[in-house]
Amino acid sequence: MFQQDYTFQSRQLTCNKIRDNYPDRIPIIVTPDPKNKKLLLNKTKFLVPLDLTISIFLSELRHYLQPLTADYSLYLLLEDKSLPRLTDTCSQIYNKHKNNDGFLYMTCCQENVFG
Repeated sequence: MFQQDYTFQSRQLTCNKIRDNYPDRIPIIVTPDPKNKKLLLNKTKFLVPLDLTISIFLSELRHYLQPLTADYSLYLLLEDKSLPRLTDTCSQIYNKHKNNDGFLYMTCCQENVFG
């Protein structure tokens, strides 16, 4: 969605400004899974610390999702549809999977834990 709404040059310029102002943060764009119409995300742009692990980012992300109850598990998919390891830091994921515009794009998915 974010990539469709803004041109590449404007996204790149925005990311460069963010990285200049906050060199110790990573700009992440999280979009809900388009297949799941019930998953609503209150916020899509995040600035996270370099040393934040994916597992902590996932737990923080749960606060911005509505409705997400305890019987649903939350997953993040990278742009290439792979799952990041929960023990990796955001900087490790960013260095490997950032887009050419400078943002790290992730898709948020939920799955019923009980089948």
